[in-house]
Amino acid sequence: MHGRPDLEYNAAAGGDMAVLYIYPKQGQAWSLEIDKDKVSLGRALGNDIMLADPSCSSRHATVERAGESFVLRDESSKNGTFLNEARISCPVRLAPGDRVKLGSTVVCFDKPLMPSVTVVDDPGSATDASAVPFREILDRSSSAGAKTPLRAAPADLAEENRILQMIIRVGKALGAHKPLQELLDDILALVADIIPMDQCALILRGGGTGGLETRAARIQGEWRGGREIEVSRRIVSMAYDRHLSVLFSVAARTSTPWESIIDKGIKSALCVPVGDDQEVIGVLYADRHALSEPFQDTDLRLLTFLASTAAVKIQQASQVAALVAAQKAKQELQIAGDIQRDFLPRALPSCEGFGMAGRAVPCLEVGGDYYDAICFEGQRLGLAVADVSGKGVGAALLMASLRAWLHAELAHGTALEALAAKLNDFIHQSSEIQSFITFFYVELDRRTGGLRYVNAGHNPALVFGPDGAPRELAATGLPLGMFGGTAYEVGTAALGPGEVLVVYTDGITESRDAAGAEFGVEGLAAAVRGEFGQDAPDILEAVFRRLAEFAGCAEVFDDRTLVVVKRRGFVSALPV
Repeated sequence: MHGRPDLEYNAAAGGDMAVLYIYPKQGQAWSLEIDKDKVSLGRALGNDIMLADPSCSSRHATVERAGESFVLRDESSKNGTFLNEARISCPVRLAPGDRVKLGSTVVCFDKPLMPSVTVVDDPGSATDASAVPFREILDRSSSAGAKTPLRAAPADLAEENRILQMIIRVGKALGAHKPLQELLDDILALVADIIPMDQCALILRGGGTGGLETRAARIQGEWRGGREIEVSRRIVSMAYDRHLSVLFSVAARTSTPWESIIDKGIKSALCVPVGDDQEVIGVLYADRHALSEPFQDTDLRLLTFLASTAAVKIQQASQVAALVAAQKAKQELQIAGDIQRDFLPRALPSCEGFGMAGRAVPCLEVGGDYYDAICFEGQRLGLAVADVSGKGVGAALLMASLRAWLHAELAHGTALEALAAKLNDFIHQSSEIQSFITFFYVELDRRTGGLRYVNAGHNPALVFGPDGAPRELAATGLPLGMFGGTAYEVGTAALGPGEVLVVYTDGITESRDAAGAEFGVEGLAAAVRGEFGQDAPDILEAVFRRLAEFAGCAEVFDDRTLVVVKRRGFVSALPV
């Protein structure tokens, strides 16, 4: 294991070696090459990487080899180990560029920390710069002006030959398909190699808001002006908005509008559009601080040609990445959907004297609704219905966690009085702050029809009596996961002969027709009363049938889950 004071990224290192780049809050950054199977990090002297950081534990974390890769493990540190801003609780596989935070120290795995880039405002107008439309540069013939190649000056021929060699080199270097981020890093490596500079950045249009985002940045050679690159908003705007290739040089531009750039120590800068015939997708920027010689027109042409070639490769890589991501997301949804369906009961248990039926219909391939039935010794039956906030894979995984924790607590004999409180604390600690679950759980005494339940912010369950009027089993506490340490009351009710218990999620009652009207509790109650004399499966089918007739072709926005329990006994059918 060897320490290195330099932080240059050597992409050719490859092999089975890896490098850790250590960035303390104070002091100089350094790097360490891993040549053993396990590396410990912490404050104590015995660690392979000793961190002079009071917020680190004595033995804070380890990086261990796992086959051809490495995993990060937290060693029960006091303040936790964070990978890409998320606290880890179990070993996690590392990928190049992953950022690990130990106390106030940042450690990057196998790739140095990318400098931050800030676009800063400059006073004055944007008219005092050497700039030319980038299409004019790309369309310019190799024999400038009226000259032919045979009559061109030696200097012109040398410049054109340099550009031609650069185009051939860039084409070869960027020819093979690469992951998008690797491609962006390679583009900056080419820029740094072809055009001497101190700093460069690739700033592209983002996918969400459409604003510009820094996707790659590099500080070159011995220049260590800081970890932040400041770029003039004026220069960026000229390149991105006006499609100009811009050359700034202190020797040529010393007027007032550029004083703020000069004050930052920038002796010369280039900024060119990254684009093709159809659109400009960003800018490629480079500047010189320590290098005294300003950029020349030849450098501007070189960078413009390189950015144009890179634009095509970036768009191709982005399209491939989007297709791969879509395919991966589709596969993940299919897998998560299969997992969710496996978690839902294939059939509710058969209980003498009671009929039961349940169904969950996700609005997407994967939903966040859940229902379950658990049989206990001693004539008790547990029924659970839950609705996880959000939709898709995240909601399904949180639902799976709830199911696993619920079954574990019930297997341990947790009393109903404590069940919801324990589930609440688990969800609060293990999910995102905006995630919560409405949850209804009821225990049915099959001998007496007695009901004991907790309702954590869920829609009130309904008990339909002999007259068809529903009685509500209202909330006894807040939804799970909203606040830690929440207490829940236990409610009681009874299911008499011929009565019906209906538990549902809001996807049923909040379904809308084409005019925007809600199905509501009234629609649900009417469907139940219409089949009141029938058994639970018939009542469930009637609800979904009426719901389909009501909603018609209106778009479905939420999962729909319904559980019906009918205590058998003589009750005549009710008028609707």
